[in-house]
Amino acid sequence: MNRSARWLVAAVILVIVAATVMKVSGFDEKFRTATVTAACSATGCAGPGMAFAGWLMTLTPALYGLLAGAWFRRLTPVARVGLGTGGALLSVAALAFLPGRHGPDLGEMIRGAGSKAFAHGMLWGFGSQAAIAAVLIACAIFSAKRQVVVAAALLPIIAGGTFACLRAEDLPGYLTTIQVFPQPTVRVQDDILTRTSATDSRGCHDRFDGCLHTAEFEFTTTDSDTVVQFEVISFPDNDRAWDAWGEVREKTGNPATMCLATVTRNWLLVSTMRHSDNRAITPGEQKWLRWPAAQLEYAFRQAIGYTLLYLPEVSEQTAPRTP
Repeated sequence: MNRSARWLVAAVILVIVAATVMKVSGFDEKFRTATVTAACSATGCAGPGMAFAGWLMTLTPALYGLLAGAWFRRLTPVARVGLGTGGALLSVAALAFLPGRHGPDLGEMIRGAGSKAFAHGMLWGFGSQAAIAAVLIACAIFSAKRQVVVAAALLPIIAGGTFACLRAEDLPGYLTTIQVFPQPTVRVQDDILTRTSATDSRGCHDRFDGCLHTAEFEFTTTDSDTVVQFEVISFPDNDRAWDAWGEVREKTGNPATMCLATVTRNWLLVSTMRHSDNRAITPGEQKWLRWPAAQLEYAFRQAIGYTLLYLPEVSEQTAPRTP
């Protein structure tokens, strides 16, 4: 076995050992989440940007391998070690996203804001790899020149990245108003909440760090004269949403309004309640002002398919105006 072959075997063994350690320790799941979160922060969780990140994640080890194979013989022994180690690390990173034979599929493995677009891009990356392999085999059969091989291999690379981005326009990592409440009315229990306005805004008006998008609604309810300003603020991850929640919580500084905030996954839900005539809120009215806010939170969780789904219950703090 020559020296190049020994280096190759060592790199393969390193990849297998590292991938096994990641899988056994559960670090692969944390790595996937961290990677998607970093991509979301870098791209603003836009669908095309997340798809490109997923496509690049899949394709980078293959491109790295092609370049390493072309330059390996010209490098010094130290440079070869560095090149092999870098390739091994990239391969391990890619293997963390590879579904098992009997495990969950790619869409279930990747979680967090922008995960659908990221997984979409990875699938296009796998397709690009298959197309590159087919091109290289065809070029080898027909003994094509090196320039022809490079040009032919670039075609599926460019096409795969382009289509991955174009097909991800409708897969952003944040929620828009039409995605949250597409209908003008929301029925919860025996009450009907009517949407009187809906606005989409990029970011959150500089209120919180790291926010991506705000879907803002105003609702009235048949239960009382309560008017609810309901905001769905998207963040790259759950931790940042909780950090923002710590800045809001429940505020009663304005005697005519009440503000409640909760967190569901990577979304901060902010409900601001008031009377339709903007009169001051008395202590006895607070619990039924909270009631439509609790109903909207339930409707939101229902809209996103959240598993912990419970209808609002009557309590000392929250109750309907009309029994």
